[in-house]
Amino acid sequence: MQETDWINEAVKEFKKGFQELQKELSKAANGTLLDVSDEQIMKNLEPLLKKAQQQAVQKALEKAQKDSDSQWRTNYCHVLREKGAMELINRLKKSKARLSNETKICAMDKLLGFLMPRVERMDYPSLLAGSYRIDSGPIESSCKNVVQARMKCSGMRWSRHGGSAMLEIRCALFSDKWEDLLQNCA
Repeated sequence: MQETDWINEAVKEFKKGFQELQKELSKAANGTLLDVSDEQIMKNLEPLLKKAQQQAVQKALEKAQKDSDSQWRTNYCHVLREKGAMELINRLKKSKARLSNETKICAMDKLLGFLMPRVERMDYPSLLAGSYRIDSGPIESSCKNVVQARMKCSGMRWSRHGGSAMLEIRCALFSDKWEDLLQNCA
């Protein structure tokens, strides 16, 4: 977002609020001329205009912050995917050093605490180079087809032992290891 965009947005919101106020005044007057001076009108309008202006500026600032946050996430996701987890962690540590807000520092500590023990599992550049998928779609689909389709049918109740046995059979069936399972049972 350019530097002047939030100002333009604030002006637009202010004009909108002012037009709504004009409509309300017109309705209140029932189309007749009001016998009030401009000074009286401005005295009554001033607090409303200030409030509308503050709300417009607040909305514009919130939008600018959301856009900034979205860009930040996009950049760091790109780093994770293209350069790997260690590069991402190093950049996050540098970003943390520039933070002054205690809430953001705490959030950054939590993020780093989550990422650091999982570095080996997030070697996305190598996985992508090996033509492996890095999204969770296949796992979610497997859970739906293997587990939920059988285990969550209406009225079914499973003990831990019975559920584990059923899932072992379903996994063997869907992974083409059914024959091996039958030979081990015989």
